[in-house]
Amino acid sequence: MLLGLGKCAAVEVRRGKLMEEGNIAMVDGREIAMLTTEARYKYLGIQQTFEIKQQENKKHTETQLMERVRKVLRTQLSSKNKMEAINIWALPSLTYTAGVLTWSNTDLQRMDRRIQTTLVQHGLLHPNSATERLYLPRKEGGRGLKCLEGACRKEEEKLKAFFRLSNNPIHQWINSASNPPSSSGQASEGQSEAVSREDTLRQTWKAKPLHGRFHASLHQEDVDIQASNTYLTQGYLYPQTKGTLFAIQDQVVPTRSYTKHTIKQQIDSTKCRLCNNAEESVQHLSSGCSAIAGTKYLSRHDSMGTSDALLAEPHHRVHNFV
Repeated sequence: MLLGLGKCAAVEVRRGKLMEEGNIAMVDGREIAMLTTEARYKYLGIQQTFEIKQQENKKHTETQLMERVRKVLRTQLSSKNKMEAINIWALPSLTYTAGVLTWSNTDLQRMDRRIQTTLVQHGLLHPNSATERLYLPRKEGGRGLKCLEGACRKEEEKLKAFFRLSNNPIHQWINSASNPPSSSGQASEGQSEAVSREDTLRQTWKAKPLHGRFHASLHQEDVDIQASNTYLTQGYLYPQTKGTLFAIQDQVVPTRSYTKHTIKQQIDSTKCRLCNNAEESVQHLSSGCSAIAGTKYLSRHDSMGTSDALLAEPHHRVHNFV
C-alpha cells in the first residue's frame, strides 16, 4: 500500500495556536505538506485546519447553494423537474453540512427567503403568492420544494441516530458526551417535527384571507383534489406558466378589486372593464363576466369535452375557478 500524499496534509498546534513548520519527511524521501496558517484542508467537504471555521464554511456553503439553484433555474426543464433538481442537487450542498456546521433557524429561514427571491426573479413565483404552497406536496396543491430548515433538522437526526446505534468506541464516546435522548423518543420527535411543520404550513395557507380562498375552493366536498392537481403531479407545464397560474389561484393578479382593496391604490372604479356590471375579481373574470361568456367560456367548455377524463363535475368547478 502507498500513501496518497497528494491528499494528505499536516498541522502543528502549540498551546492552541497553529504553527508553521517544515514538511514532514518520510523514509522513502517523500514529504507530507505542512499547512500554513492561511491554508485550508478540505475534509469530507468541509474546509478546516485544526478547527472548523464556522462562518467561513457557512458563507462558502451558502454561495455554492445559490449558484446551484441559479444553474437549475437557467435550464429548460419543466417546473416540476426544476423543483426536483433543486431538491436533489442544490439543497444537498447545504444539508450535507448539517450536524457539522451550526445552522440556526434564522440562517436557514434567511436562505429559504433567498431561494424564494430567486424563484421570483426567474418567473416561477409571483412575489405576492402564498409561499406556504412552495413546500407542500404537489398532490395537495403545492410545489414540492424542500424546506431547508426541515431538511437540515432531518439530516441532524439521522446523524445522531447513526452515533447512537454505532458500536464504535469513539462514536459511543461522542454519543455519551452529547447526551442525546433515547433512540425511540428521538426518532418519534423528528417525525413529529416534520408532520408539525407541514401542518403549520397548511393551517397558515388556509387562514390567509386572500390566499385561503383557493384552499377553501379546493377542499369543497364535491371537488376531487387528486384529479384537480394532476397538472402539478404530472409536471408538464412551463415554469413561468405555473407561476402565473399560482398567482391567479392566489388572486394576486392586478384586477381592479385587488388593486383598490389589497394594494390600496386609488382607481376610479372597481367595475369590470369588460362588462361594467360587477366588481372585477378573479372569480368574476374566470366564470362570471357576460362579455366573454359566448367566446372564452364557450371555448373552454367545449375543449373540456374532448377528454372523457375531464367530464366529472369536480373538474369543472376547479377549472372554472382557475
